[in-house]
Amino acid sequence: MTRISCVSKLKSIAILSTILLLIPAGLFGQGPSKTSFEFSYDYFPYQKLSEAEQGTFYEDLEIRVQKFNFEISHPLVFSRGRTILINNFGYQRLEIDYMNWDEVEGRDEPRVDDLHALSYTLFVRRVIDNTWSMAFLFNPGIASDFKGALMLEDFSLQFGAIFSKQFSSKFALGFGAIYSTQFGHPIPLPALSFQWNNGSNLRANVIIPVNMEFWYDASERIDLGVLMKIDGNEFHADPEIYGYDNPNFRFADAMIGPAAEMRMLPWMKVNLYGGYTYLRYFEFYNNYYEIAGYDPNNSLFFRAGLTFER
Repeated sequence: MTRISCVSKLKSIAILSTILLLIPAGLFGQGPSKTSFEFSYDYFPYQKLSEAEQGTFYEDLEIRVQKFNFEISHPLVFSRGRTILINNFGYQRLEIDYMNWDEVEGRDEPRVDDLHALSYTLFVRRVIDNTWSMAFLFNPGIASDFKGALMLEDFSLQFGAIFSKQFSSKFALGFGAIYSTQFGHPIPLPALSFQWNNGSNLRANVIIPVNMEFWYDASERIDLGVLMKIDGNEFHADPEIYGYDNPNFRFADAMIGPAAEMRMLPWMKVNLYGGYTYLRYFEFYNNYYEIAGYDPNNSLFFRAGLTFER
């Protein structure tokens, strides 16, 4: 497989991740019933580059990534539960640290270290009959280094429709399409999901191909699971700092590993997730042309979070 085809496929995955992960997975079932506040922290340790050019400082360069996430979701229920409206506000800070960066050899290389993303998602779900429901998504966002004045390229927009069929009390299937400007030009994307449970203590929630969750209810307070997730975005950077007319940084992390949710109080949960990455993509572009690549090696990762409900 050529590098161009790899980047193209990875780009599609990153687009899907930034769009479909904004859809609350529970909406394909009954939907959430409480307002929630979630804080989480992701840590990816220093790793060398996967394709460092020999004879350059890239051979010794190592990159560490930390993510700080905050999310608020507020559901409103109408028509005796047949219509659910969810307002979701999200913020993410991406902090990138470099070890062994050569200030002389790397003086002309783009170095991105602090990025921010803000998003608002309006999700409306309407029950049509006993088996069918439909949902509409509207999601404007900003992703930028915030080191200069905001430009049109800092903004993105996603919207779409999802239809879901409840085949039984144990299985539901959702499908639809999302329209996105996330990566600079309009792209229509398919969306497919399903939910399953065994009627007791096992359940699965899947949004193909970016989110797969398998859970075991160990007790009333502890859930154990295995998760596969993809997180990605495109951030616009300041043209005056980097010397390009439309500089942008694209990243994606694909992760798999065990997870645990522990309800410490009726209104508070502790969320833990860790494991290994199987795909990492860090590229600096000007418009649609790649300027520099900093893809780190796959590594261990860890996420810790708190969820408050009321």
